[in-house]
Amino acid sequence: MTSPKPSILFVHDSYPGQFGALAQYLHDQGWRVAFATLDDNLPKNAPYQMFGYTPHRAPSAQTHPYAQSYDRAVLQGQACARRCAEARNAGDLSADIIISHVGPGAGLFLREVFPTALIVAYCEWWYQSPGIDTLYLMALDGHTANVSLDDLILARSRNASISAELLSADLGLCPTHFQADQFPIELRQKISVLHDGVDTDYYAPLAQKDRLGQAEHPALAQIPKNAQLVTYATRGMEPHRGFPQVFKAFWEISKEWDNVYFVLAGENTVFYGSDQDRRVDWLERCKAAYPIAPDRLIFTGTLNKYDYRWLLRRSCVHVYCTVPFVLSWSLLEAMSVGTRLVVSDVEPIREVMPDDGAIFADLLIKDGLKNALSLALSDQEATTQAAKATRARVATHYRLADFLDKRRCWLLHALDAKKNSGT
Repeated sequence: MTSPKPSILFVHDSYPGQFGALAQYLHDQGWRVAFATLDDNLPKNAPYQMFGYTPHRAPSAQTHPYAQSYDRAVLQGQACARRCAEARNAGDLSADIIISHVGPGAGLFLREVFPTALIVAYCEWWYQSPGIDTLYLMALDGHTANVSLDDLILARSRNASISAELLSADLGLCPTHFQADQFPIELRQKISVLHDGVDTDYYAPLAQKDRLGQAEHPALAQIPKNAQLVTYATRGMEPHRGFPQVFKAFWEISKEWDNVYFVLAGENTVFYGSDQDRRVDWLERCKAAYPIAPDRLIFTGTLNKYDYRWLLRRSCVHVYCTVPFVLSWSLLEAMSVGTRLVVSDVEPIREVMPDDGAIFADLLIKDGLKNALSLALSDQEATTQAAKATRARVATHYRLADFLDKRRCWLLHALDAKKNSGT
């Protein structure tokens, strides 16, 4: 007689976050899957149980600035815990395993709701004081590393909910070694590194027998067929993803290459960075400072999956830039498509990118990105060979199907170990 499959609860305030593929995979494997997220993010249809929560009030403006991030996290954690306890008490929710996205706070108090569950804290970032990302951004702006005492304390204060949730968990999980290594050694030893994986079947090079076809997005459909296309795709137009440096390099290239068009895909907002960064419209600021001819600059907003893959396949050179920070899925997706790449030369990219897989640009060197783009456009044959290396790397080491099974096995092993230890 086979034992019943475990029940698992995923917790992420922005459904499905990093958990969508794994939740679907485990559901298909016969696991009892549930997902808790903010009410505003509840999907209309899901193949598994969904539970929504909403904090009963906003964070107080009277809370000390150092404690405001924890105040927000506590309210989120309270709302999620109350909703899950209500569902548990009604017999609608059980959880042998819980995986929660650490930081926003939703998983803070789930140990009190499910005291015997295996709890895994999905960790993305630990805020150094000062942060490695902050120091890099200051260097890009030509500033010396002179961070105020308030800024140092605010950075460290943002770790309060992260450390509390990770300490209450049995294990931590992180997608890259670079991100995991930002955590202090006392917490790092709880964290296993296992990437989310990339859908290499979907994000694949266009087969030689196939034609690219037509884009659905009207702006992409109007690109001249003979145009050389330089592309940039990101979640937000922000300094953490090198947007000002990328736009300036595009402007410089536009003056030297008449037949190059530029596509910016993503949302014109800031997801990562300081409150000061969030008050800036970086797209408009860059357009004013570096006036690329409007007919050669295409801003699409966020693309659907089909158009995003179309763009990667159509691109002559794709740019991915980041400061030393959380690595985007988009880089690995571009690698998987076999797109010719220019990337910033920072540690998180070096972790996943083969040395011969892209042209690396040092953003701290004047004209470093512009020169890398010129080289990529001039030597299409070399960059094509590099693109093949990136595709091979992702297909071998980051294939989604492999990582889904690895995580399933990792979770089962951890659950068995917890049961056998009696904790």
